[in-house]
Amino acid sequence: MLAIEDFYLLDEWSILPSLIFLGVGAMTDFGPLIANPASFLLGAAAQFGIFAAYLMAILMGFPDKAAAAISIIGGADGPTSIFLAGKLGQTKYMGPIAVAAYSYMSWFLLSSHQL
Repeated sequence: MLAIEDFYLLDEWSILPSLIFLGVGAMTDFGPLIANPASFLLGAAAQFGIFAAYLMAILMGFPDKAAAAISIIGGADGPTSIFLAGKLGQTKYMGPIAVAAYSYMSWFLLSSHQL
């Protein structure tokens, strides 16, 4: 039986989060992508959005780490942008990043009628 200290070590060594993401990735259904290969462009657009947002943040005068934290919003990944802002020590920008990230996600849900 695992003790609470074991779970702490699994989390501290990043084993548990890796297993969770691996499990979620394994459950991904690639059927729609195979049926409509043009939807692959959506993934490519998200990657382009990250680089475009990073360059725009640099041009606007943000420091490198702040621009990196901001740029993840360009890939439409709200929780990851908040996580990265914390990891990069950009707590000063965490509030605006959270508002932008979750505003984007709620706009997406409302625009796609998936309430």
